[in-house]
Amino acid sequence: MNPSKGTKNLLRWTTTLVGTVSAGLLACTLGSGCVTAPDDESGDDTDESLESRVAAPVGAVKGTKWYPGAYLEVGSPGMTKSGATNWDEAPYTTFLDLPNSAGYMLNVGWVELEAKKGVYTLDVIGTVLDYAHARGKKVILVVYDRSFAGDTSGHLPDYLKNVGPGKMDCSFVTSSGKRRSLKWYKPACVNRIVSLYSEIGKSYDAHPALAGVSVGYLESAIEESDAQPDFNDLDTLSSEQLRGAVDSKPSFPTTPVGVGGNWAQNLLQRGQYYGAHKGFAFFHPDSLPGEWYGVDKDKNGQPDATQAEVLWKGKVPTFAKSEQTFVDESIPNIEKKQWDFQVNTIGASFFVWTPATKIASYVQNRVLPFMKTNPKMPAANLACPTTYVPCITK
Repeated sequence: MNPSKGTKNLLRWTTTLVGTVSAGLLACTLGSGCVTAPDDESGDDTDESLESRVAAPVGAVKGTKWYPGAYLEVGSPGMTKSGATNWDEAPYTTFLDLPNSAGYMLNVGWVELEAKKGVYTLDVIGTVLDYAHARGKKVILVVYDRSFAGDTSGHLPDYLKNVGPGKMDCSFVTSSGKRRSLKWYKPACVNRIVSLYSEIGKSYDAHPALAGVSVGYLESAIEESDAQPDFNDLDTLSSEQLRGAVDSKPSFPTTPVGVGGNWAQNLLQRGQYYGAHKGFAFFHPDSLPGEWYGVDKDKNGQPDATQAEVLWKGKVPTFAKSEQTFVDESIPNIEKKQWDFQVNTIGASFFVWTPATKIASYVQNRVLPFMKTNPKMPAANLACPTTYVPCITK
């Protein structure tokens, strides 16, 4: 069988690990950022090689931010059920003020930042960054491109739902009718997310409170993409997800960047690239032992998605979310077990408490007591990773 276009694209990236690279890719491999090709505004989603999207190198990166520790997930007004802020209210502020907390993971809906195509309103990000910075804390940024729990209106702008001016066929609703996802397998759609992150990077990469950036929120990453009539192949989906981070990185020369997701095959492929380039990270949405939520496990009994994190432990850092939806709170010392799994098994340097559907009550009744009775946390994986040297620590 001949390799698909997606497979060939992926091979172009992975061959950088053994020295077979083009001049453009070599420049990126040696530590410089890259300038991407202009965004495709036409909506044409024809497959292009990833290599063709890499242009001339830009200035060398002098360092990567390194702010490991315990974070708490909060949401923008568009992400909270009430439509109000929560980062400036108790019990979230109580967490932020703890001496052993590092800061917040801020979730923002894409439509809040780009309601109309190419018109960006990023103030909500700056507001939270300034709020945390004034308290000596940091912020990890996640822009949601998918929706959950029956919200098919989703977090995507209308134009990406094939509605209105500049409309593009860039999303689909799952067969259950409960989720809407971005068509990550279409290059023109990925170009739009790169354009968004380019604007965010121009505005906030230099902000001292920005600790990391997850390009999109993919979770399982496939999410019935392969059931869509215009789907091509899984290799193209995987390579385009990787490209989302790679093409966004030049706009974040000092900030760790990665694509969120727990698709095992895709994590391993991303690890190959991240492990050979400066300033990338794994952003893992469901960092819990597999038996807690029924995922596939490897021969050692660990979730498939942890294999990449373990393989590149100490080199590619992990921003790990501990999803409370899956946690059985009747398990004794469950918070300690969550922490031990992330720190000792997958080598996470960033631990994110994720209240999910339990929101304030979980923070008040579970997270705060654990943090207060364990003032030495975090106690491991604080060393600057080899792909970040020199690390920016202030």
